[in-house]
Amino acid sequence: MASITSVIDPEIIVLTGGTLLAGGDILRELVEHELHALTIPRPPLLLSTVEGNPVLAGALDLALATVRDEVFGSTVPS
Repeated sequence: MASITSVIDPEIIVLTGGTLLAGGDILRELVEHELHALTIPRPPLLLSTVEGNPVLAGALDLALATVRDEVFGSTVPS
């Protein structure tokens, strides 16, 4: 996470997953403290409130958007 944060410089990082959600704010604060000690960008870390599998939901949304563009998009090559 520190390497990615150093290169991308995100405004915020949203954490999810069973371990992180089980650890709650205590684990989030520990991870945030360590990340801020390693990097100059110091984005806030938040825990996801999305239920289910947000990574899978995002991947499906992207795949559906791509298929819609291919099927219903312009027939003129870009």
